Amino acid sequence: MTRSTAFATRSTPISPPKKLFLDGEDVTGRRAFARVAAEQDGRFTDLVQEWGLYLSEWSEKNIREDWGSFAKATRWIMGRLRDYMRMENDCLYPLALRHGLIALRP
Repeated sequence: MTRSTAFATRSTPISPPKKLFLDGEDVTGRRAFARVAAEQDGRFTDLVQEWGLYLSEWSEKNIREDWGSFAKATRWIMGRLRDYMRMENDCLYPLALRHGLIALRP
């Protein structure tokens, strides 16, 4: 397995919560937010580990020796970060705002 795929095979996709709003289910307030946040917490932990592995794998020496794989690994980890931030912006923050758990700054 090459450096660029060693950590990519361990990850799970970052996607919106599977069940954000369900008919007949209590989706109000802190319980709904806590449920969604807990689901995302594991994904964030995975992302932190992947980022750490990326940083440790790609020393200056390794980058010089295998630029192509470094570029591929960089596109992959940047995609993971982008997907996670998109999930937070599209799902987690709106839910927290909706239930008054956070407020917009004036």
